Amino acid sequence: MALLPGGSEWRILILVVVVLIFGAGKIPQLAKSIGRARGEFEKGKFEGEEEVRKARESSKKTEVTEREKLENAAKALGLNVEGKSDEELREEEVRKEFLRKLEELREMVAPHSTVMGWLVA
Repeated sequence: MALLPGGSEWRILILVVVVLIFGAGKIPQLAKSIGRARGEFEKGKFEGEEEVRKARESSKKTEVTEREKLENAAKALGLNVEGKSDEELREEEVRKEFLRKLEELREMVAPHSTVMGWLVA
């Protein structure tokens, strides 16, 4: 059975190989480069996580804002918003707006209908 190096012995062996390959003068420069690369990686990772967090928060705010807009429009039309889904509110808003426009048309046509009825008679 061959005797293999343990955990800390591997580190020493790797360090010796690195010194032989790069030379003693290059090791601080190599360590500095590795440190910078790791720092840039951590910075990018943090910025990515921050961007995802902000996107989630803004999407939550948008959802709340859409419901609030829908409720405000329904309240402006005099509709009860309690216990109704977004779709039910939209349907009632469309129905209410349609009836309001129909009433406006009736008011516009009403004066002319009496005049037309008089002319025809």
